[in-house]
Amino acid sequence: MKEYGQLIATTVVTFFVTAVSTAMLGQVGSERGEYSVGAPLRLAEHLVVPVLIVNYEPSAIDGLFLSVPPGVQGGSISSSVPIEIQAAPDASSAVASRLKVSGVPALATTELLVPVESVEAASRVALLNPTDLNLAFRSPWTAERTSSRRLKTALVTGAINAVVYFAFLLYVRSKAQKEIADVRRSLADADKKAERQLAVVARLRTSTMRIKILYLRLLSDYRRELAFWRDTIRRTMYEATGGKVTADTIISNVTEALATHGTKANAEDFDTIQTMAALIANRPEDEVPLAAVTDDVVK
Repeated sequence: MKEYGQLIATTVVTFFVTAVSTAMLGQVGSERGEYSVGAPLRLAEHLVVPVLIVNYEPSAIDGLFLSVPPGVQGGSISSSVPIEIQAAPDASSAVASRLKVSGVPALATTELLVPVESVEAASRVALLNPTDLNLAFRSPWTAERTSSRRLKTALVTGAINAVVYFAFLLYVRSKAQKEIADVRRSLADADKKAERQLAVVARLRTSTMRIKILYLRLLSDYRRELAFWRDTIRRTMYEATGGKVTADTIISNVTEALATHGTKANAEDFDTIQTMAALIANRPEDEVPLAAVTDDVVK
């Protein structure tokens, strides 16, 4: 659950970063403004065509050409703000006239009312060069502010990128989890093999200890029997010679001649050997021998 929370947090951050960057890029490369030409309206017995110009730049718009019916002069056009409207040279014809509009205020909305004589003449009202001035057409019935449109575009783009990024993270996470699972299975198999090898080693050590204890037991028996015959010979020689020193000297000479100095060492404690053997006999086969037991035996 914690991992999914981190994925969601990363996706949300990606969404906001993408939305902000998209909005900033849209601000840099967006239209300079918008315009719309409405349907003819009747005002005080006069028929007019509303023309809306929205300037989103910090500088005025100049050089905008407006097509009007023949006979319409710049002075007859009403404007919501002071602008300059002049007749374009050699622009009049029997079909339409061309006017040059300059000084459209920055960061403002300007509305022009172009007088026309009939509805048919209203169709001649249009902007001639909006593309050259980077003005986007917006229908007067569905017009919306560029800032709102930019925000919607940024949000949609950010949402799409966030969803794609989230799906990518899920894919990477699932793939990583699969690889981790494979590694864990490999480690588990290796642990099982190691346990089997350790069990084999434990059984070998147990067998070795049993063999060694068997030989130690035999050696203990031989030493006890040797000690018995040595004492018997010593007593016999003592009784025959009447002196203990002479018997010990003869036994020492025999030991030196045969180089059996190990027979002088103390015999292994037979009770200790039996106890160790009983511990090994009662221990499970796969149990690793205790260090306290093996140290004395293996040495």
